[in-house]
Amino acid sequence: RSVRESFIQTQYLGALVAEYKVQDSTYQRYSNAAKRQFDAGQIDYLQTTFAEAKASEIHNLYQKAQIDHQYALKSLGVLIGLPDKPEIGYLSKLPAVDLIDTTSVPNPTIDYYRQQTQVELRNLKLQRNKVLPDLFIGYQKNSPFDNNSFSRFRAGLSIPLWFWQYRGNIKAANAGYKAAEQFGMAQKVTINSELQQASGTVNSNLNQVEYYEKTGLEQAKTIVNTASRLFTSGQSDYVSFIRNLADAYALRLRYLEALKDYNNSVTTINSIIGR
Repeated sequence: RSVRESFIQTQYLGALVAEYKVQDSTYQRYSNAAKRQFDAGQIDYLQTTFAEAKASEIHNLYQKAQIDHQYALKSLGVLIGLPDKPEIGYLSKLPAVDLIDTTSVPNPTIDYYRQQTQVELRNLKLQRNKVLPDLFIGYQKNSPFDNNSFSRFRAGLSIPLWFWQYRGNIKAANAGYKAAEQFGMAQKVTINSELQQASGTVNSNLNQVEYYEKTGLEQAKTIVNTASRLFTSGQSDYVSFIRNLADAYALRLRYLEALKDYNNSVTTINSIIGR
């Protein structure tokens, strides 16, 4: 699980680098334009300062994302045995987990304790069988002194005389079986509870991802286009324009975070069910 989570985190940081690269280029361009306009006396000091401050903030975030991404790549490479920057691809939505009935989902831990319970049950049956009468049938050879030419068979019933000899073994086997059964049931309850909680988290995170994919990202695009049009036509200043850009870019950043959270929750479920 830690490898999968590291993989997703590295993909997320790579997506952050790509997003901040776009933002850094955009804010730097408008910051330079604001400085030129301020030098020409076309805008006031507040507007150029605001543009420069935002450009510096995003540039620092861009540099931090690059450093974090490089460190994550190296750490992931160590985990998977490929220290030379492994290829991880782009951050994308993992396939949905179909859990109609969480109680019927297989799990290696539950399977293990189910097998242990069966082992203890077989041992209990074996100990109980030791106190049961033993029927035997056998073929008896004629002795050299026996004039009877017919073959003989013999049958008998062996009955244990000392039941108390086996009583301790039966009691111990029964205790082992009960303990294995109860522990297995407790593990099943715990795992199913974790699975139901993880399933709820997946659904919640999936709703967030779908919101951004269906609505949020489109709204971000509309905000950028509208703000650019108003700014170009002189209907808004640098302060308003940059604030609108920041709102739009924040939607895109939150989408990446939602995508990371969703993928992590899918990974959690896959870990629980042993995939």
